[in-house]
Amino acid sequence: MPATGKIYPICAPRPMTRDSKGHNTGAQPWSGLSWPGVLFNYVGVSTVDSDYLTKVMSSLAVHQPQPPVTQVKLDKRGFLSFVFDGRYKFARYYAPSAFNTPQTLEEILRNNDVQLFDLESDPEEMHNLVLQPEKNRATILRMNQLLNDLMAKEVGVNDGRFLPQDIRPK
Repeated sequence: MPATGKIYPICAPRPMTRDSKGHNTGAQPWSGLSWPGVLFNYVGVSTVDSDYLTKVMSSLAVHQPQPPVTQVKLDKRGFLSFVFDGRYKFARYYAPSAFNTPQTLEEILRNNDVQLFDLESDPEEMHNLVLQPEKNRATILRMNQLLNDLMAKEVGVNDGRFLPQDIRPK
């Protein structure tokens, strides 16, 4: 969650039906949505650099000063923003050194690791539709635009200004 002090409500999907072994028997997509989708953001230094997190946790265990945040490797795609529209779940993973608001399929794929799942036909999220980008171009672009729109509405400019000054993108 961004360190802006804003708290955004998180809506959970309705429960899926499960068989006796606990496997989903099929997604129950939301119907009659009165809003376009749900935005989730999962960002923080610990999602980007596990080596840094290990150093922090070790220092806490032995009551030593924590390593400076400037030691975090910011080039890994560990920040996650995703949107769910009641059927599709679209996720973009990006590096804190490379915030982006892609518009084209090429920009989406160049600057992010991407997932798109149809929870109606694939409730276990086993088939990433982005692996066939041309076949799924329209859905990828629609869900990407929904993510961009909800980010702009809920977060504002997604440029990393919530990060500590020492590691904020220049």
